[in-house]
Amino acid sequence: MAAVFTKQNENGEGQLVLFTYPSTSDDDETSQSSVHNLTKTFKNLLAGGVLNKTTHLIITGSWVFDDKKISEIQTHYGALLSRDAWEKNTNERAAAAQNNRKPPPYLSPGKRIMGIVRNKSFGSQRRAARIYERSIGIRYVVAIIDLIGNNLKSFTWASELPFHKSLLFHLPRGIETLDINLNVSSGNTTAKHHSEQLTMEDLQPLCEFRELRDLRIVGMKISFQPLIWEVVWLNSKLEELELGMAENPTAKGVNGKAWTVVSKDWYPNDDFTNNGYRGQDGAGPLDSSFGNGEYLDALTIRKARVTVAQNVSHSLGNLPILTLRLCGFVVDDMPFRQYFEKLECLELYDGCIDAGFTLNNYLAARVHLVWGGGIEESAPIIPHISTTRSGDVNILEFAEMMHALQMEDEEQSETRSVLESNGKEDGDEGDENTHKGTHRFKSRFKETFDLKARFTEILD
Repeated sequence: MAAVFTKQNENGEGQLVLFTYPSTSDDDETSQSSVHNLTKTFKNLLAGGVLNKTTHLIITGSWVFDDKKISEIQTHYGALLSRDAWEKNTNERAAAAQNNRKPPPYLSPGKRIMGIVRNKSFGSQRRAARIYERSIGIRYVVAIIDLIGNNLKSFTWASELPFHKSLLFHLPRGIETLDINLNVSSGNTTAKHHSEQLTMEDLQPLCEFRELRDLRIVGMKISFQPLIWEVVWLNSKLEELELGMAENPTAKGVNGKAWTVVSKDWYPNDDFTNNGYRGQDGAGPLDSSFGNGEYLDALTIRKARVTVAQNVSHSLGNLPILTLRLCGFVVDDMPFRQYFEKLECLELYDGCIDAGFTLNNYLAARVHLVWGGGIEESAPIIPHISTTRSGDVNILEFAEMMHALQMEDEEQSETRSVLESNGKEDGDEGDENTHKGTHRFKSRFKETFDLKARFTEILD
């Protein structure tokens, strides 16, 4: 595991890159686990004191599970299941007594624990352990976001650790750049996590942001267009929008004529105009009669505008977008007939399908059109950053860097006071609240988040 802080201005503020892949420098076998190394990295971050200088946070890299944890998690989850079994057994015995029926055999503590654990399949044990490890990883990232606070202006998620909905509740509402990849894969077989599919409701907190200038959401497995276009209308400063699907569309075309797949050999047809709507009543996907996939839906954009207009005091003009990048979309001319008057650059990557795309004379004269080529699946691609360049410092060298920057004593004492106060907190939530800890969200009404209690859980 590694983290690299790069100073970007004279105030010492800069970018923190957190790698979720494990370090191979340790002789300790457990260093091959992402969770183990993330624990060490987090403690070094607290000691180094760079979090209050971080304005850009990037989470990237593969995710490696610690299968040696299975026995520990097996006991934990077995106990949870045993309590359920014991409660059911108790209720059944009570009901039998009330109805003068013969009660079932009493399930003693020893029998219920051994019985449940013995019957639990190895695959179920492994899944339980991996769910637990992912929850720990997310909680560490949430803790880092909360410590950075409102200084955070840019957040990038390009890690094989699945993006979790709770992260959106903790990002400061004044953030300007948001870059999320929902489907990162390095081909690492140990990282097959069968993560829960995010829903439209899970991404609803995006509508609370108002200062976005650059929004990138790629790796989408379902359509989020109704929500995304609401976000665009709500953020008048949003100039760059990039949308990418996890899978490319497949289209049948119309009247026996196949639509053209955008590639380096494709060229827009200025004479062709599409006169038909191809979507599903503004939902985002292509109508099944034309194929399968995501459709750049003009009706979705219009519906989102109506929804936002009903909830804001100012009038809505055109979309603020200057640059639009698409990957895996079916595109025609309908979205560009209105609302895109400010557009300056349109990029259509491999996987897009031309279903009658053209630009009107006004846009054709001002829009720089780029097509062909593949969009980076986990952009920005973060290499192993050398620690020899000026300003790039490995996490293990944070203490020396902080001394060089001559951090003020009050900043250092503030970090120490947080840790000292954490030690005074009672970490009494217990095993049954372990899962709840991953869903302890920040209130939409700016309710204070209890950092101390969560740090007690993490550091104990």
